[in-house]
Amino acid sequence: MKLRNNILALAAVLSIPAPLTADVFDDAVKEIVANNLSLKSSREMKLSELETLKSENNLENPEVEFEHLWGPVDAGNRWSIGVSQSFEWPGVYGARKKVWKAASRAMDYLSVRERFDKVLDIRTTLIDIVNLKRNLAALSEVERTIVELLEKQQKGSRLGEVSVLDINRLRIERVGVASRVDDVRASLASLESSLVALNGGRDCSGLIERLGTAYPNEKILSEEEYADLIMKNDPDIAVSNSLAEAAREKVKAVRMGGFPGFSLGYVHSFEDNTHFNGFSVSVSLPFFANRHKKKSAEAELRAVEIEGLEKMATRKAVSTGARNEALALKKSVEQYKEAVEDEDNMRLLKKAYEGGQISVTDYLQQMLYFMEAKLTYNENLYRYNMAVARLNRYNTSY
Repeated sequence: MKLRNNILALAAVLSIPAPLTADVFDDAVKEIVANNLSLKSSREMKLSELETLKSENNLENPEVEFEHLWGPVDAGNRWSIGVSQSFEWPGVYGARKKVWKAASRAMDYLSVRERFDKVLDIRTTLIDIVNLKRNLAALSEVERTIVELLEKQQKGSRLGEVSVLDINRLRIERVGVASRVDDVRASLASLESSLVALNGGRDCSGLIERLGTAYPNEKILSEEEYADLIMKNDPDIAVSNSLAEAAREKVKAVRMGGFPGFSLGYVHSFEDNTHFNGFSVSVSLPFFANRHKKKSAEAELRAVEIEGLEKMATRKAVSTGARNEALALKKSVEQYKEAVEDEDNMRLLKKAYEGGQISVTDYLQQMLYFMEAKLTYNENLYRYNMAVARLNRYNTSY
């Protein structure tokens, strides 16, 4: 009930039929996310990388050794065969497994971040489309009115009731508005192509038609709520935490890597016409191979921890700035809304003109004035929705 009230409240502010449109907008985003090919490709690539990471903790391959010695005729020949398996200090494998698990979580969060980025890309593209459709509606209305006015004035000109200057001005303004309409339509076609690419190559004309000219309804949260969202949902923060955990486990693994390694094997030998069976044991002393690795791992841990703190501070600062920008844009939208969203402006102008209260020149000037005001309002509303979409990028269920 609280969520519904919030949606209706925001809808009242922006004069948008939110509940239905919000569903349509969100459904469009979900549909495109499900069809996006780069997300599907990325998931498979991450699986490949995880399998590669797992392989680094495998045992060394077994070794098979064969020896054959030729001796004097009276002594006979000798030969032996053996199979051995080398392995490191037992605790090393457990430590590496923990490193792998932490790294695996980090990779999962990287996939989540990629998904958040793609969802934001899709949402902002749809917001771009809504903005252009709103501008197209405003410009097309004025274009139709000018065309109707021009036809009427041309009839009056033949009767000597209208000046040629008024007609020429109408023609010039019609060309100017028509050119802007063509520009918006070209931009819409370009955006539709971008949306098709995001939608896995599938046609988006029906989706764009259903989208209408209303924006999604998202509210601006408090600074505390955004700080909480960053801690819980920001993949970069989660990645930093997982990398720090992986670095800590790596330090432990490197320390254990300084312990001896072993090789155990079975040996079968033939000598003096006698078969012998036994085993072999060898010990590897890593005096040189592990040199400087511990200091390197510890330095890496410190770097990752510091980077995590820096990321958190940066995220909070950026979130605060973005929230302030969104609030400022919201205020501007609310100031424009009452005067510009009133559809009576054009009707009252037409009524005044038809009643002889204003001239055709005044009618044209006032109509273009309100058109520009509507486009300015649309621009502020567009910037507001873009700001809120970026601000709420981690407040989503996609």
